[in-house]
Amino acid sequence: MEQNPTTFAERVTAELDALHSEEKRVVLPRFFKCGAGEYGEGDRFLGVVVPDVRAVAKKNLFASLFDIEALLGSPWHEARLCALIILVQQIRPERGFRVLSFTHLRNQQLGSGRPDRSIHCRWLSS
Repeated sequence: MEQNPTTFAERVTAELDALHSEEKRVVLPRFFKCGAGEYGEGDRFLGVVVPDVRAVAKKNLFASLFDIEALLGSPWHEARLCALIILVQQIRPERGFRVLSFTHLRNQQLGSGRPDRSIHCRWLSS
């Protein structure tokens, strides 16, 4: 990992990596079945628990869609999860954001890294 992160994605990934646990780095790939031929094959983990990922996302709620998309391109599971948490928080109607239809991101490798995944949400706000 770079010493001086310069982009949003690098900075968030560095924040997440600072919260990692070596034990979780070993356990999480087994839990999410990331071995050869398994559901999450090839997914990589920093070793960060979800509450810590949510805390990092909360500090970065006003990221641009460009920055979120860059974070979704990360090879790290926790970085992609953080991007999705930020995105979901941004499109919640009670936050004041108005989203009529958000159906797809150009980066289709969401969640587990499988190319057939996409985001579909529709909220109509007045």
